[in-house]
Amino acid sequence: DDVIIERDPDQEKDREIMSKKEAELIVNNSNNGKKYFPDFCTILESNSLEELKKEENKKPDESKLVIIMAKDRAKKNEEKFTHYYRNFKQFCNLINDPKNGVVDTDLNKFVGKLLSKCEVIEIGVRNNMDQAFTMFNSLNSDGLPLTDGDIISARLYGEDPSDDFKNSWQVLLTTLDEIPFINLDAILNQYMYYNRAQNRESDNVKSVRSYYSKDIIADPKGLCEKLIRLVNNWQKASEYPLTKILLKFNSNIRLFFGSFLMRYPTDEIEKNWDDIEDVIKCLIRVFAVLEITEASYSSSFFKHKLISENFRLSDPSIPVKDIIADFQKMINEDMSKKWNRNTILDSLKDYSSSTEKMLVYLNEYLFFQEHFAQDPDKQFEITEDCEVEHIAPSKGRGSFTTRKSYGIEDKDEYNKLVNLLGNKILLEPRINRAIGADWFSTKLVYYEKSTYPIAQHIADKKAAFFDDESKTYKWNQKNIEDATDKAAERITDFIFSF
Repeated sequence: DDVIIERDPDQEKDREIMSKKEAELIVNNSNNGKKYFPDFCTILESNSLEELKKEENKKPDESKLVIIMAKDRAKKNEEKFTHYYRNFKQFCNLINDPKNGVVDTDLNKFVGKLLSKCEVIEIGVRNNMDQAFTMFNSLNSDGLPLTDGDIISARLYGEDPSDDFKNSWQVLLTTLDEIPFINLDAILNQYMYYNRAQNRESDNVKSVRSYYSKDIIADPKGLCEKLIRLVNNWQKASEYPLTKILLKFNSNIRLFFGSFLMRYPTDEIEKNWDDIEDVIKCLIRVFAVLEITEASYSSSFFKHKLISENFRLSDPSIPVKDIIADFQKMINEDMSKKWNRNTILDSLKDYSSSTEKMLVYLNEYLFFQEHFAQDPDKQFEITEDCEVEHIAPSKGRGSFTTRKSYGIEDKDEYNKLVNLLGNKILLEPRINRAIGADWFSTKLVYYEKSTYPIAQHIADKKAAFFDDESKTYKWNQKNIEDATDKAAERITDFIFSF
């Protein structure tokens, strides 16, 4: 029979309950799990820790169970009263009831018992797959919704259930698991942009789910091979530092670079890297302007022009030099009507963001090109886990002493200062976390150990920061503003110089 579990308002009052985030319950679910199962049930059924302690021979053994009781929480968020908790507790009761024939934590028997009570309901949607998926997500509202990848892979399996396709699809998924910055949904989206460009489709971009219709998935194995090539190309391209800079920008940049990558077989990426790098720089220029001006990607200047250019990016018959010329015109002629060089330069000098970091990465790369590119012993490398360091500590905005040392009393003014481009550099996590909000003189010692160019440069030029009056090294407001001006000039030159 269906079980209806009603909420008892009297039992809700002043309860101390376990929360998913605020409580931790460890139960050994091996052979010893049966031994501790009664204790587990007692804990679930108790209203408080005090009640547990009063029960003789029922006290929880802390070596077996670790309980952190949560107090004074809003009842509406208490796990004791959620559907998940009530369902879980009901299943525990069924398992523990001998008359049901389920032996303690024997999950196989429990699953069998559960499935014997389930029914499969068929809902007709007249072959409308979108309607079917919408209905599923509505009925499945307590679980995770289906992703585009879930739905499209199911369609592909339906078209080709052969082992040959299954093996190819598994290769795709395995390769994706090795790449931290991309997933199946993203690859399907990128391929949609590429395929639309190949077919010269300029109408409004469809959703990924609706795009992969019967025609697109008619050849599952062929589609899978193209997706694998795109993933392999990303994996190869990501070995180069400039690709890692590109990945820091607005995620839409990947749609157009992905289309361009499809020009090449994976084994030709390396020998064509100079051309590929030139196109990466073009895309970064456009998306840097998008960030600096705080314009909308969906505006006609950006999205419309980039989708039009994608026809050419995806076409291997169009020389790369012509692609570069397209971007040069886009920036130096079309864009300059709204954002000229002086506008961009002034915006960069005033650019202060506590969240966005892409321009910090770009400035670091350009600084290396400016100071170290001709040194054969120097290589620009950027790791996935590198961190942005504030030379004047950002945490100091809450410290009057720190602000005062920079001649600033207002918190907001200090916050703007420390988030200027000239106050941000890249550091290895181990170094960045070691120095925290230390004084500049202490940070210099650690900067010497860094492999990142700006940190190295500051350490090498530390004599310029020596303060005769205090007899120590200081990083002040003028240093930040000077470094910001140089960063602004550096990035502006990069944007407008082809």
